[in-house]
Amino acid sequence: GMKTNQRSHDQHLGRYLRELSACHSLGAELERKMALQIRQGRGSLAKLLHDLREPHRSRIVAGQQPAATMPFAQMDQMVARLVKEGESSPDSEIASVARQAQLLMEEFSEARSTFVTHNLRLVVHMAKNFAGSRAPLADLIQAGNIGLLQAVDRFDPDHGARFSVYAGIWIARCILREIPTLSQSVKVSDHQSERKRLVTAAVEHLTQQLGRPPAIREIAERVNLDEQKV
Repeated sequence: GMKTNQRSHDQHLGRYLRELSACHSLGAELERKMALQIRQGRGSLAKLLHDLREPHRSRIVAGQQPAATMPFAQMDQMVARLVKEGESSPDSEIASVARQAQLLMEEFSEARSTFVTHNLRLVVHMAKNFAGSRAPLADLIQAGNIGLLQAVDRFDPDHGARFSVYAGIWIARCILREIPTLSQSVKVSDHQSERKRLVTAAVEHLTQQLGRPPAIREIAERVNLDEQKV
């Protein structure tokens, strides 16, 4: 029943958190190197998809303009369509382009996975900050992970900010979005939604200012509310 479910759920979460604690941070230099590698891989792949000849282009790109900032899942779908196209005429030019795309995708995928894995602890750290908001920690972690993936897809290492600062904003957005959906039965007054806007803005500013996700206490001081309300 519910109890056993909850217990196995907690065990999974416990195992996930233990595995993460063994994962070390990338460090500034390696982080930049990997972020550039991801950006390059993404750029080469976008160019390859962009330069496809007709009639392949219409079928594979399907009206979406491949760009270096395109979400990973969309690029992945395009490459899968391209590979399928290549399989139907194995000796053609399109087949060799498909092989090239597949190779690029594999390299880019691997670099991206490593980058994501090394930043999962940041999500857990932030999710714990928001825990106790009637939202289960596992749900907050899951929402935060979506924010992390969005940040990886958009991060530009040349803008000077460390990835954790940039990603903190995306992670906080997704976590904050998760919280109201769990208490939608409670009608949020205008006063409260105004407060929520203030808190969200404070999280973003403090994350940039401090170079790390802020603690509840720091947000509370900034928006002049008690911690419980925040």
